[in-house]
Amino acid sequence: MGACMYHSGVDKMKAKKSIQLVWAVVFRFVAFFSRKIIKTKEEKKYICFFSSYFGGNVKPALFYLLNNRKMFEKEIFPYFMSENKEQIEIARAAGVEAYWHHDIAAIPILAKTTLFVTTHGEGLPISRRKKFPDFLRDLTSEIGGKCGMNIAPSYGESVAKRVELWHGVGFKDVLAKEYLDFGVLVPPDIYCVTSEFIKDWYIRSLGFDEYIFCITGFPRNDILFKEVDKNKILTELGLPKNRKTILYAPTWEHDFKANGKKNIFFWEPNDVLHALCKVADEMNANLIIRTHGLWKGKLDKELYDLIDKPSNVEYVPMKQYPDTSELLAVTEVLITDWSSIATDFTLTKKPIIFIDTPDPFHGNFCLGPDDRAGVVVKTLDELIGSVKASLVNPENFVNKYANKLDSVINKSFKNKEGKATERVVKVIEGLLEN
Repeated sequence: MGACMYHSGVDKMKAKKSIQLVWAVVFRFVAFFSRKIIKTKEEKKYICFFSSYFGGNVKPALFYLLNNRKMFEKEIFPYFMSENKEQIEIARAAGVEAYWHHDIAAIPILAKTTLFVTTHGEGLPISRRKKFPDFLRDLTSEIGGKCGMNIAPSYGESVAKRVELWHGVGFKDVLAKEYLDFGVLVPPDIYCVTSEFIKDWYIRSLGFDEYIFCITGFPRNDILFKEVDKNKILTELGLPKNRKTILYAPTWEHDFKANGKKNIFFWEPNDVLHALCKVADEMNANLIIRTHGLWKGKLDKELYDLIDKPSNVEYVPMKQYPDTSELLAVTEVLITDWSSIATDFTLTKKPIIFIDTPDPFHGNFCLGPDDRAGVVVKTLDELIGSVKASLVNPENFVNKYANKLDSVINKSFKNKEGKATERVVKVIEGLLEN
């Protein structure tokens, strides 16, 4: 009986994926021909911000456009689009026009869109190509990627431009397998990066032309250079005000094994979480448990209950609270492993604790192990001791790791004054006018 139910569940999942794939193909055909059919005399410029999450580099850039429409010669219509329906609701609640990526009602808007702003490569629900053979090539590349085949996408003439903001400066090589699939690494019109080092790395790794790169910085990091109302953010998260905050935020690539189950905690998850909750209570601090948006595991009920009981501990998955930068803005101590979140946090020059897990990139690095600008711990005792020391004497951390912090910051970020959003918007403005 159990086996039958299992196979029934698998079959339903396969059927659902097949239906989704068929609808994606149909949607792309409809969207492509809609560009040919839908004619508009509007002078309005439609700008699509396409991303999995309503946060990161998308949110500040989109709001800047909405609040500064008058800087453009022609009327602009910025909107948000995502494959995640819950993110559409979050964007709409924030007062932003938003559409699910396969909503048939979005076709007229997509057909009139002249600029796409992306964070994870080309993976759009509509082809930007002008000619039908190029459209078919793009579609074949995408479907082939989902079926495990690497088929080169088209590089034909486009009817809409694209700005790539990307989503992190991390340890992982940009040629990691997940970015080779689906043709996501098709060159954009402009690739916004954070430094000369990152630009040169992408040129060498991807083979893109140098002229498409523009060093702007990441809009999401502008908040780290400003005075923020920490108590307001803590209240939104359901945490006590006027406390220091510990953020536990590992990457998603690891397949942590604990009692045969995938988990976000290295070592024994109950022991780690108990210890972190205890040290947060002892130090009168808040503790945020942050899972990556691509993490597929689940917290056991025992762990959920452990997190749910204390008022100073919150589980904050990305799908519910996509704005990671706000979390960093209220954080005093970051605990991570190989997540790119560590590179962003170096800008604050606050303590970072790296759990020394095996690297999931098999030695294929952009920033390497030596760029971990913080203490690297190998045991739970070392982790807890480092958390306490970092909360009591954060200045000791700054003094001890000052040279490494400066090295990583200078390598990763050219501009360090909190005006990346303005530079990205200038790029968008230039593409719209050109």
